[in-house]
Amino acid sequence: MKLIALMMSTLLISSLACAADCNDGLSAYAKGDYQEAVRIFEPLASRGDDCAQYQLGEMYRVGQGVKQDKQKALDLFDDAAAHGNQKAKLQKALLEQ
Repeated sequence: MKLIALMMSTLLISSLACAADCNDGLSAYAKGDYQEAVRIFEPLASRGDDCAQYQLGEMYRVGQGVKQDKQKALDLFDDAAAHGNQKAKLQKALLEQ
């Protein structure tokens, strides 16, 4: 029983360590590796991470690592704003003008 508990906790810890977070995407973005940033941000954004939603929205707004799509950007800003992201609220208002 202890062995199973140990295996489960090890698996949980290793899966948490491997999970990317928004900071990983921001690092890739800062290095100019937009494809990697998109690869990191997309699953986070789909799980409701407002930082990833905002950053991915910015990338769609200007066409970095993705085809420029202002509607997709607006949708992402809307999602991030719904989670309280202030920068997303501002970008959403600017895009809706």
